[in-house]
Amino acid sequence: MITWCRKNRVEIYSDGSEKFVYEAEFNSAYNQPIIKRYKEKYGVNWLEMYELSLENNLHLADSNNERISVSKRYTPKTKASINF
Repeated sequence: MITWCRKNRVEIYSDGSEKFVYEAEFNSAYNQPIIKRYKEKYGVNWLEMYELSLENNLHLADSNNERISVSKRYTPKTKASINF
């Protein structure tokens, strides 16, 4: 656990012989990969989608057609692909 905290820049504090981290710092570091992915996938709506995922309600966004991608991952090159 200490190695993970150091790798993810979570400050480890000492109180005598005990070591601890702040929960908010740990959660922030732990959730950074998904936050980054949501920012790429949903653009300006990333925070709303992230909050829905924390509540296990991402299906509500699907019903509202809120899924917006910042950029296209694939750009067709041939006429056949473009017309598909």
